Amino acid sequence: MRFFLEVMKEFAPLFVGILIVFGLVCILYLIRKCYVKTRSAGATTALTTYTERATTTAKKRKKEATGLDALIYLIKLIFKAIWWIITLPYRVVKFFINREKPKEEKCVAYAPATATEPVYKRKYLLTKHEWDFYKHLKPIADKLGLAVLAKIRMADLVETVADTNSEYYRGFGKVKAKHVDFALARPENLYIELLIELDDSSHTEGNERDAFVESVYAAVGYKLLRIRNEIGLEDNIRTALGVKVVG
Repeated sequence: MRFFLEVMKEFAPLFVGILIVFGLVCILYLIRKCYVKTRSAGATTALTTYTERATTTAKKRKKEATGLDALIYLIKLIFKAIWWIITLPYRVVKFFINREKPKEEKCVAYAPATATEPVYKRKYLLTKHEWDFYKHLKPIADKLGLAVLAKIRMADLVETVADTNSEYYRGFGKVKAKHVDFALARPENLYIELLIELDDSSHTEGNERDAFVESVYAAVGYKLLRIRNEIGLEDNIRTALGVKVVG
């Protein structure tokens, strides 16, 4: 994709010039064709098609379409064609850029049976920031022979050890609403090798929630990597896993 953009940037003036010349040739061809038809026998029907289309517009003004209306309609079509040709490079580049983005799908909401029930709608698993991070994380995981997991509940990673039900549910209540953003696991059995927390502005030093999570993960033997973006991601992952850093 980057190579394509570089090529487009390098040859854009030449490409646009060729398109403009091509458009002018097409316009001259249409004008000549129209002129020849109007000079030939039966010339009164040369602009029949354009006249019929112009009639629809003319009827709104409550009058019959004339040859002038047809000519105006033809000129509008020509200008539209010129505009489409000039903007074609932009459209091509925009198509390739948008192809990398996740497709937006129509959101279908759950209709509650009663007015007291909540309303639900479908959402993406990852935010835009998390999706961009995932696209950098996946190739690194493939290189290390690991699978990428996303949005794992903390309650699925640790289990409360207690003698009574009240102690169990008190411990479970502290982890049930928490999750980790990403995890790297062995593909053969999904044994987790590294947890990755993608921090944002809400994660600050002295955060009670983060301190609790880190202490629990450390106590049960999980490796946790906190990172804000993809800069130096591979080196940080290798360091956390104890794998030799390349270079």
